[in-house]
Amino acid sequence: MNRNIPCPSTHYRKREGWIDWAKAIGILLVVMGHSEYSNPDILPMIFMIHMPLFFVVSGYLFNT
Repeated sequence: MNRNIPCPSTHYRKREGWIDWAKAIGILLVVMGHSEYSNPDILPMIFMIHMPLFFVVSGYLFNT
């Protein structure tokens, strides 16, 4: 048995915490926007932010 095989997880880059937080905030905004209990006064702001946030994060991660 060959014990010198490297673990695949050692080849991945270190995760950046702000990306995980941005995705978590985006997911919460999507859930809030589609909830029937959301305040109708803030719905336009939620819909204006949540999809561009995902596009920015995915664009940042596209080449990394």
